[in-house]
Amino acid sequence: MILDTCILLWMAGNPSRLSSNAKNVLVPDGEFYVSAISAFEIAIKHKKNKLELPMHPWEWFQEATRILKIKELPVSAKIASLSTEVNVSHADPCDRIIIATAIENNLPIVTSDHLIRNCKQVVTIW
Repeated sequence: MILDTCILLWMAGNPSRLSSNAKNVLVPDGEFYVSAISAFEIAIKHKKNKLELPMHPWEWFQEATRILKIKELPVSAKIASLSTEVNVSHADPCDRIIIATAIENNLPIVTSDHLIRNCKQVVTIW
């Protein structure tokens, strides 16, 4: 499964925000991925003072993915190009990249974002 950025943040800092269904699939021995674009999204939110972190965003991202045993998926040229074809009702480039990454890797997305969940091109879990 690929985790939306908010799911990574909640797993690391506020797991009570996860739905019961998400908690059921986010088991300790599961295989989870996060798009590299999530590091960008976290850093941008932190820079705009919309996200408080206990350390530099890059260090936080590395530590969170290491502790939670989450593997990072790169943003390839193919994923970047595919993201323009994603059928989602908003233009958030980070969400488009996450969806395209899920499509390219044939992975469901764990997300609370209703706009991503409405995208028929991917399987979502919430």
